[in-house]
Amino acid sequence: MTVPSTWLLSVAPLVVVATSLLHGNRIASAADSEFGRYDAEISATWQSRQSARSMRLDRAATYTDPKGQAWPVPKGAVVDGASIPQSLQLFVGTPFVGRYRRATVFHDFYCDTKLRQWKDVHEMFYYAMRADGVGRRQAQIMWAAVRYFGPRWRGVERSGKCVDSCDEAVPAKSTVNVKWFRKYVDWLERDRWDLNFAVHQSLARICEEPRLARSVWTVDGAWKFERSVRKNWTRWKSDKHGPPLLMIRDFQKTVGCPASS
Repeated sequence: MTVPSTWLLSVAPLVVVATSLLHGNRIASAADSEFGRYDAEISATWQSRQSARSMRLDRAATYTDPKGQAWPVPKGAVVDGASIPQSLQLFVGTPFVGRYRRATVFHDFYCDTKLRQWKDVHEMFYYAMRADGVGRRQAQIMWAAVRYFGPRWRGVERSGKCVDSCDEAVPAKSTVNVKWFRKYVDWLERDRWDLNFAVHQSLARICEEPRLARSVWTVDGAWKFERSVRKNWTRWKSDKHGPPLLMIRDFQKTVGCPASS
């Protein structure tokens, strides 16, 4: 993935913002059932002839998510961390360094093979990071980068693979969206609403589906959204947060959605 130098320079100041989110990570067991579990450490051999960071797995490995869904990666699979937008790598380091390194292997493999739906793959990435001890905010930041700017595809073929034509467009990694991502990180850091992961997924859907965004402000849509929030936002408290639509209004005013082009 080639990124213009102007793009790299424009996101460099955000490193300081994101670094503050790395403190206080919860140390989690790899078998933590709340976030899923791994069956093995990753054993791989670097493939220097392919790319500087390409590696081939020496043995199979499996991550099982909190729903009990297994995500196997076979022996011989080649991954290079390219599924993570390169701009994010300036925030948290290279794909194979840090507590999230195992998660990047599984995310990379399923983004390359497109064996599962893209939203499910990015969701798996979040829980796989948490299972290896990555803190809530840092995992949310990395998930947001791949959910908003990472690979997308239009479903999975019966053969188990999706051709290149299945790829969908994602918001441009423009200077405008670098500024958007910085606002998103700042909003997360303030943590005024104490949102859990399910609500962040709902916010992403609102940005991706204009019809859903409009329906939230109708009487019926507002009621459905509030019921969803009460179900999924486990730390939501009426006396502390007020109506859930206040959070949506704050998100739209403070952060908004990334530019489509």
